[in-house]
Amino acid sequence: MKTKAYYYLILIFVLIITNLCFSQEKKTYAYYVNAGYSVYPREDSFIKKELYRECINKMPERLPGDTSYYERYEVYYNLALCYTKLGEIDSAFYYLRQFVLINPYKNDFVYVHLGFDTLHTYKSRWDAITDTIEKEYLQRDSITQNQALAVELFRMGIYDQQYRGMSYVSVKGTKFNWGLQAKIDKQNMKKLRKIVKQHGWPTISKVGVAASMNAFLILQHDFPIRKKYYKIYSEAFRQKDVLSGSYAMLTDRYLLQHKKKQLYGTQSVRHLINGKWEEQTTLSPVEDFKNINQRRKEMGYSTTIEEYCKENNIRIPEEYYNE
Repeated sequence: MKTKAYYYLILIFVLIITNLCFSQEKKTYAYYVNAGYSVYPREDSFIKKELYRECINKMPERLPGDTSYYERYEVYYNLALCYTKLGEIDSAFYYLRQFVLINPYKNDFVYVHLGFDTLHTYKSRWDAITDTIEKEYLQRDSITQNQALAVELFRMGIYDQQYRGMSYVSVKGTKFNWGLQAKIDKQNMKKLRKIVKQHGWPTISKVGVAASMNAFLILQHDFPIRKKYYKIYSEAFRQKDVLSGSYAMLTDRYLLQHKKKQLYGTQSVRHLINGKWEEQTTLSPVEDFKNINQRRKEMGYSTTIEEYCKENNIRIPEEYYNE
């Protein structure tokens, strides 16, 4: 089972990609985009040129006996994508299955990958792919109770990140799109309200760390965050059944949305000046700034506000130190 520290790393990644100004368009996809448990493989140059048969023909050359895990992961992905594009469905599913089996917990982006859309129409075969991913997820998080609920939140978490530009599950080739993401957020929050009404807040003890964190992400993307759900989440925090870092982030966002200052320094904004976005974000107003690092320490953050802002190119206004 993964440790809480592992999920704090994921939370920090999410913090970095979600606390920027919402109007900013973000660039995506380095060689591998690694967010702790999801890796997006590189596409072959032939695929970019839509030369799918040529891509298939060259792939065996990349699989010698001593091929690394990442190389095989990448080759299976490229073959699955090429065969899908060519409409050779049996081969597409064969290599997609190999891709999933080589490391099932690094493949959740296939749910929303546009390149595999046509495979969704083969329901039983597609379900076999997603079932493999979900069984690995349940085993990885040692979830033995409320499994159906945990899987539902697992899927909701994937769609929560679908169009959020730098996300590890973002749709390949799709630009950051708030209109489409807003519709998903609304649907997710509607589902989450039903879950909370029936089960209470999806806490770590109920559904595991990852599913609980997905519920948090969905809540923090609701605008504005409703007092009712903030109070429910706060009670779960007092019971030590959600991550303290997620509580800090939710608190800061809730306070700022209600015209108050944040407490933990998790939120920043990018200003539009003379029609251009600033290259550097600015730390949003902080209550009692002189004691912020003590509060951050209490929430489990390992960095001071100065270290955090330096690492993430966030400007701290000088006046904060003079308050």
